[in-house]
Amino acid sequence: MSKVVCDICGTAFADTANQCPICGTAKSEATRPSGAAEDGASGYAYVRGGRFSQSNVRKHNSGKKELPRTTEPAKPQRPVSEDPPKEKRQPKEKAPRPEEPENEQPSNIGLIVVVVVLLLAIISLCAYIAVRYIEINDGRNTTGSTNSSSSTPFQEIPCTGVTIEGVSVHTFNNMTDQLLLSVSCQPTDTTDMLTWNYDSTIVKVTQNGAQWIVTPVGPGETVITVSCGQYSDTLAITSNAQPETQPTDPTTQPTDPTDPEFVLELNREDFTMNSYGEKHNLYNGTLDASEITWYSDDESVCTIENGVVTAVGQGTTKVYGAYGDQIVSCIVRCSSTVVEPEEGDYYLAQQYNTGIAATDVTISVGEKLSFSIRAKDGTKITEGVTYYVSEEGYFTVNENGTVTGVASTVGTGKVIYLCAEYEGVVYKCKVRVRNPG
Repeated sequence: MSKVVCDICGTAFADTANQCPICGTAKSEATRPSGAAEDGASGYAYVRGGRFSQSNVRKHNSGKKELPRTTEPAKPQRPVSEDPPKEKRQPKEKAPRPEEPENEQPSNIGLIVVVVVLLLAIISLCAYIAVRYIEINDGRNTTGSTNSSSSTPFQEIPCTGVTIEGVSVHTFNNMTDQLLLSVSCQPTDTTDMLTWNYDSTIVKVTQNGAQWIVTPVGPGETVITVSCGQYSDTLAITSNAQPETQPTDPTTQPTDPTDPEFVLELNREDFTMNSYGEKHNLYNGTLDASEITWYSDDESVCTIENGVVTAVGQGTTKVYGAYGDQIVSCIVRCSSTVVEPEEGDYYLAQQYNTGIAATDVTISVGEKLSFSIRAKDGTKITEGVTYYVSEEGYFTVNENGTVTGVASTVGTGKVIYLCAEYEGVVYKCKVRVRNPG
């Protein structure tokens, strides 16, 4: 078997093959084997498409080479045109763009300005948020002022002390008097509120900016207590101010007084009793007290007979005396300690009045008064009794129950008791001390 060489790629292949096995080029006349049938171009077997298609092979062989015949007759070739080959159109040259000056570039100033403004706005917002956060954590208020304490907002600051500045005792002599109070709390920024406690029938307390005004309402004695949290301070008030009031008409009046020139008067206009059974005589006149009509607005608080008032229960009421067309009255206040005692086997009595339990007595500075524990039948108990006072400094008591006045309690607002303890029970008597004369 002889071989032929491909005109295109130079590959040697068997002469029995119709085309190059590498590039697919048909055998040329020079490589066609002798005795092969020649039928013009129809004797070639072309590869479809690409570099070795019929048209490309024709151009390569200049129309002189033929392909070998195939089993089926090949389609006749389209006759080659004798016209000279058309010249290829040269691509139209594009007009050159006008050259831009090298120093002229698109302007981005507007975009830069917008970006800078946005950055400044973001920075300002972040700074504002940071400042507000610091202010809140430092306990600053809405006006920008800082709290003196290091507490966080809305934290409760308990009070550690409260003081009424410059005064502890005061006396009102008429209804136009006023007392201006200044109250200080420690610390100054405490969240605890001030509360006031006093007898509103004697005085009234109103706020005036950072100060407080105390004005009289009626006669009597009371203690003003101002509290802040667990701390408090007191102010003793004595009011001699008498409001202009009309007494209540009694239900019954004598129609034929025996002494038209008699003037009915009481020795008190307002007073307080603190013990059950405590008595006070309101009348010191020359006319027999039995000829005067006496009555009480509320007999569950106190009773009155022949001018003598007796405390029987807690509360405030008025008692009256009427003689002819004369009517006089007195306010009687019975404190919370006026409670009817349970019946017992012993009581505290004065030396000169051993049959009645002592509940409220008055002595002068330097005066002496003896007390003792008594059994129901009046027997004096001498063993196992301990005597003491509820507050030192105003009167003393010895082991035998003898009380000696030391300092006046008038105007102090203090309630001081003599105490006698026997068999685990404490018996009390209120002791008032006044200056002699």
